[in-house]
Amino acid sequence: MNVRRAIKQDSSRLFDLIGHKAEFDRSMKGFDGEISTTIEKIERTLFGDYPFAHALLLEVGSEVQGQGVRMNG
Repeated sequence: MNVRRAIKQDSSRLFDLIGHKAEFDRSMKGFDGEISTTIEKIERTLFGDYPFAHALLLEVGSEVQGQGVRMNG
């Protein structure tokens, strides 16, 4: 198991994980909307000139299993 900081090349994987989390939350009746982010927004928020958050990825072997996001500041 490995925890590492996400890099820009992980943006599409982060987007997929956000989608899976939204699906789970809908199934638990904790969220009834649609996600409003895009890969471009993820790249700008986490990897742009002035990032205001960062993400960690949990990997088992070479497969990403989960994520966590932390706001800077």
